Amino acid sequence: MHYVFSYQGAFAPPTYGHYKSMETFIERIMRDYTADERNGNEYTFFFMPTKSSSSKPHLELTMVQRYQILQIFCTKLKETNRGKNITIEPSTIEFDKETSSQTINTIDVLKSEYPSAKILLGMGQDNALQLPYWERIGEYHENVEKIYLVTREVEGETRVFNNKSGDRVGTFDTIVPSWAAKRLKYVFENEDKDLATEEYGKIQISGTTTMKIELPEIVEIDANIPPSSSSMIRHFISRIIIHEDDIPVNVEKIKQLMFGGSVFVVEDEDCNNAVTRVIKDYSAMYNVAKSLDDSYKKKKTYNREYSTYENHLIDGSSRGGKRKRRSKKKRKSKKKRKRKTTKK
Repeated sequence: MHYVFSYQGAFAPPTYGHYKSMETFIERIMRDYTADERNGNEYTFFFMPTKSSSSKPHLELTMVQRYQILQIFCTKLKETNRGKNITIEPSTIEFDKETSSQTINTIDVLKSEYPSAKILLGMGQDNALQLPYWERIGEYHENVEKIYLVTREVEGETRVFNNKSGDRVGTFDTIVPSWAAKRLKYVFENEDKDLATEEYGKIQISGTTTMKIELPEIVEIDANIPPSSSSMIRHFISRIIIHEDDIPVNVEKIKQLMFGGSVFVVEDEDCNNAVTRVIKDYSAMYNVAKSLDDSYKKKKTYNREYSTYENHLIDGSSRGGKRKRRSKKKRKSKKKRKRKTTKK
């Protein structure tokens, strides 16, 4: 059997966390299907970078450097999986196709190119929080074997969603994107007015979490992924481009966030060239880089997060992802409980 795995993401820029996530996906998937090895399994693993996004104008202008950095990742992953019947590559499927970057369009291409293969998807848990609201989500069950998630702590209101039989489907956002509001009646069992409420321009699931559509099996992997992030890299890029602040220090931080500690020592020159290219690309897009400058206001936050990341590289003890922040509603409830306890 041929298994084709697509790791969905912007990878803008790619991070060491992305590398370790793919390493984790490969290990878990090959273990899951070990029982079929006697049939001569074949595995294809793709990094699937997104071409464009209205909220991230820098994506289309950084396609080459993102692909090249992912190629460095794949070279290293091939070395650690030498001797196995496995292909590991970055894909240009979303770069090349004229349709939108919706994941269902990528699935259509994979099904066309690998008609006899089983399609598997992978992503970070934060990307999967809005999965029930995705375009043509009802078609995933028939076209995707499983969806693999690397777990992490996430922000916002989440809830366990169930299917008609009461079985757990997954944990998802209760805040509905405005672009998905019209799809709710096709996704959820309850179609009355209690399905969702709208407050301060936000639509939130309130009356039900029972889904009328089926989703593929969702496999959550609890892995200790380094807490790097593309937004943290972009923050240090903006420090260099806009503020010319501690350039050698920020360049080293970017390199560490993209390539980790000693894993990529052999390709050290390639890593240095990749970091230079990323900074050069964003420098050429000055207006885009300037739009990243909001992160400058979060300097202390990003410096603290980077310190956590460095500690992870040293001892591997920190958990990946951001600290989960209680919703405003939960924070108010906690304050009320404290006041009641004080009165007693």
